[in-house]
Amino acid sequence: MENKGAEIIDLSNRYLTPVSKAGDMEDINILLGIDPKGILYNLARRDGTCTYIHTEDNQVSYYNGHRDSTGNHRCVTFMQPASNNL
Repeated sequence: MENKGAEIIDLSNRYLTPVSKAGDMEDINILLGIDPKGILYNLARRDGTCTYIHTEDNQVSYYNGHRDSTGNHRCVTFMQPASNNL
């Protein structure tokens, strides 16, 4: 991947965890901005019959870095992909 002088980080994460590998991890809400059509929600139904759950380990946080007018790093802010949960 060519970055043309910009700092880049490429990460990946699973949206869901198999129940068989979740151990004592708790199921959490999937943000609407991540799953606007409810496809992941339907896979992790929370009715006791699902084979996948969405856990804190699956949650992705989005941050935006800001620089001041001199180019120095100023602050990092959390970006919420959506305010509504499923």
